[in-house]
Amino acid sequence: MTDEATDGATRRETVPGDGATRRETVPTDGATRRETVPTDAGDARVTWYEPDAGTEPRTVLALGHGAGGGIEARDLRALAGALPARGVTVALVEQPWRVAG
Repeated sequence: MTDEATDGATRRETVPGDGATRRETVPTDGATRRETVPTDAGDARVTWYEPDAGTEPRTVLALGHGAGGGIEARDLRALAGALPARGVTVALVEQPWRVAG
């Protein structure tokens, strides 16, 4: 298996308890990491934007896209770019049907 969005190094690991394989990518677009998560509907992809080491994390905000777009939408990218500086970890969730192409 390969991850389609591999701008960085990819690693695989087994998820404890269910034996499923999760792939994780270290991206180069400002995100801190990407991971592919198996679901009943297929693989979803989560792109994480985390606060810098000097910023205390306060909360996590998970955002998904609508049926007509993807996580590259301007509003989602704006939130992912701005909120980590305020201590918010942002998880952009790409739906399985979108990951599958």
